[in-house]
Amino acid sequence: MTTLYAPVMSVHEAQAATRRLQQAGKTLHQAHGKPASRLASVLTEVEYQQLKTQLGDSLDSMKPLEQALNGALAELEKRPRVLLELAFEPTHTFIAELKAWLTKHGPTPCLLELKMNPGVVGGVIVGWHGKRFDYSVGAKLNTYDEFPEVS
Repeated sequence: MTTLYAPVMSVHEAQAATRRLQQAGKTLHQAHGKPASRLASVLTEVEYQQLKTQLGDSLDSMKPLEQALNGALAELEKRPRVLLELAFEPTHTFIAELKAWLTKHGPTPCLLELKMNPGVVGGVIVGWHGKRFDYSVGAKLNTYDEFPEVS
C-alpha cells in the first residue's frame, strides 16, 4: 500500500491527519449513499485525491475504503520520530526546509518533532531512537569550568 502522506510530517500534521482518518472511518458508517462522497467532507482535498488514485474503481466499495483508511492510520502510528531542539521558534519556511532536507537525507518516512530550547544557544540537539545527540553551543559552553583568561 502506498502512503497518503509525505515522507516527512510534523507531529502536529500527523495528529491532525490521524483525527481526520478516524473521523473518516466513523463517517463511512453513519450516512447513506456512496462511501467516497462521504469522505470528501472529512479528508483534505489532497488526501481524498490520493485515496482516489490509490483505490481507483474500488473507491465506492466499503471494504477497500476501510482497509485504506486503517492502513494509513497504521502507517502514521509506526513512523519513527526525529526530535530537534532549537534555540529559536522556527518559521514555516525553516520547517519546510528541514522537511525537504530530511526527505532527501534522513530516515523516511518519519515524524518531525520540534522543540524550542533556549539552552541550545546555537546548533541543535537531535533525538533519534531514544538517543540524544547534542550538537549545541550550549553544551560546548558547559564544558568550560571558568571564563578563559586573556593575556
